Amino acid sequence: MSQPSVFKEKSPCSTRTAAAPEMVECPVCGEKVEIWSDEEEATCPECGITVTRQAR
Repeated sequence: MSQPSVFKEKSPCSTRTAAAPEMVECPVCGEKVEIWSDEEEATCPECGITVTRQAR
């Protein structure tokens, strides 16, 4: 009689890739803004506006 597997299926979390930074240009001042791949927006360090990925 075979033993049941002691290993569970992979968790969805274990198959995700690590977050990585992406540089986008601020549409107001032109400063480079770092937005991480697991985020939708970031604050421009130069002028303070909220920059989104769509603002590229």
